[in-house]
Amino acid sequence: MQYILLLIICIIGSAIQSSIGFGFAMLAIPLFSLVLPIKYSILILAVSAMVLSVHILIKIRLKVKWKLVLPVIVYIFIGQYIGTRLLFSLDIIILKNILGIILIIISIFMYFGFNKIKIRINTPKTIFFGSLSGLLGGMLGISGPPLVIYYFSVLDNKEEYQSSMQATLLSICIFTLVLHGYYGNISSDVLPFSLFGITGVFIGSSIGLFIFRRLKKESLNKPVYAFIFLMGVWMIVERFITNNG
Repeated sequence: MQYILLLIICIIGSAIQSSIGFGFAMLAIPLFSLVLPIKYSILILAVSAMVLSVHILIKIRLKVKWKLVLPVIVYIFIGQYIGTRLLFSLDIIILKNILGIILIIISIFMYFGFNKIKIRINTPKTIFFGSLSGLLGGMLGISGPPLVIYYFSVLDNKEEYQSSMQATLLSICIFTLVLHGYYGNISSDVLPFSLFGITGVFIGSSIGLFIFRRLKKESLNKPVYAFIFLMGVWMIVERFITNNG
């Protein structure tokens, strides 16, 4: 049952990310963590998301704005290292509460129009958005929202936005695997889950890319953010419901 659930989550999550540039982690991590420890959830997510990003980049022909992306990646790695250390030192209940609160804040913020924000490219903003993305990614597996706000604001071309997002997310996934290997969190136990996740990614990304080429990404934003809000609430109240049950 766990494998089927993971497959369905990855199909839906990868379809969303292929359509609007992000959303896989924000959907997958709360749902994965209902049936798996969060540190394994992040690892499985990294493997699946890495395959997803490669698949999307190949399909949309690599229109990455490397001059913009590379400085962001540098600060992401710094934040990600700190976030991963926190992941392996904090209590699971604390992590779930943090995840829930962050999901609620992000969903409200993005639901009411992050795309209206205009950001000028400079070093302080690159440091802020890159470090925040890395910190959230290392600790909670959710790197996308700060990157979406940054890239969406400074890139007008849809393909450049999608390509730059996926190139950055791919770098994050690779570094996540390196850090989890360093901390001894990679084992054969996660291999079957990863294989089901990759299968779901190929199915979902094909659906998402079909949508991406035909719809404006804003068309899917608000339903996704509403779902993310509910996931955030669930992460906070889940333990109370479970204990009472």
